[in-house]
Amino acid sequence: MSVASITKPAKATQTAAVNAAAAGASASEGTGNIKVKGISGTLNKGDVHQTMEARQEAFDACIQESRRSVRWVSGAIKFGFRVDAEGRISELRPLSSTIGHRALEQCITGAVLETQFPKPAGRATAEFDWGMSIDSVGPKAFEDTDKKSSKPFARLARKEARDLFGTCEIKRRRARFRLTAYVAAGGKLLSAGAVPLPASADDKVDCVLEQFGKWHLPKVKRASKISFDVR
Repeated sequence: MSVASITKPAKATQTAAVNAAAAGASASEGTGNIKVKGISGTLNKGDVHQTMEARQEAFDACIQESRRSVRWVSGAIKFGFRVDAEGRISELRPLSSTIGHRALEQCITGAVLETQFPKPAGRATAEFDWGMSIDSVGPKAFEDTDKKSSKPFARLARKEARDLFGTCEIKRRRARFRLTAYVAAGGKLLSAGAVPLPASADDKVDCVLEQFGKWHLPKVKRASKISFDVR
């Protein structure tokens, strides 16, 4: 987006994380924030909170499935929404993700796309951002690297970008990708995910990650979670 299934206490932790994010908890708790902004109609925050809280079971199922292969996955994901006059999602844009697990990012996106919102006031459209976080299970296994520690990966990305964009048939000036990867000590890639900017380049993410998986990564002293741009 390894140990198999997840214990009940861990699942409760995940649910609490989703609840906190949907409630707009503070950044110090590691959760996402919600902004609700109408264009010519509007949804209030309560409607968004309640609607997304009702999707908890689907989100938990995504998390549980991902932990069959990557038990230590954690992070946050954020989307930009446009909801039409009937409460259906007419546009969903990935804004950011630090999850680093493509399958989990896709599963959460799919669950979000199935969401039905109340009709916005005035039967018009509404726009807002929504995000959720996923807590790690047990002791944190991967160290989040700072900008300085990510520099070798950023340098490698600059070196490989031309070939990657060519292989994936992407115009370099029109898109970039924010990658998050779990890397074992020694430089072995364990899992990766990505968010495209603009969101319209989402159909290229799988190709970008496939090419990234072929890179000879810099060695790290300890298991690390690394984020960097490919542009």
